[in-house]
Amino acid sequence: MWHDEDVEPFDTDPWAQHLNLQWKRRFEQHEPLIEDKVIQVDVGGQANSKLISITKSISPKEKHDLISLIREYIDVFA
Repeated sequence: MWHDEDVEPFDTDPWAQHLNLQWKRRFEQHEPLIEDKVIQVDVGGQANSKLISITKSISPKEKHDLISLIREYIDVFA
């Protein structure tokens, strides 16, 4: 059984300091988020409007196929 006095404070524990340093290094080296342009598409129709956001960077065929797929399985995405 351990007691509170057996545990070294987090800020002085060498292992905790090591982990904190590693965390800071990884956090600082992360890739920036990509700001992708999106459009909103109503896939639910007039009676049951359901807006989704999709990227503008896909081809018209991919956009059509994606919207068709979502409309086919709208109950999954609702």
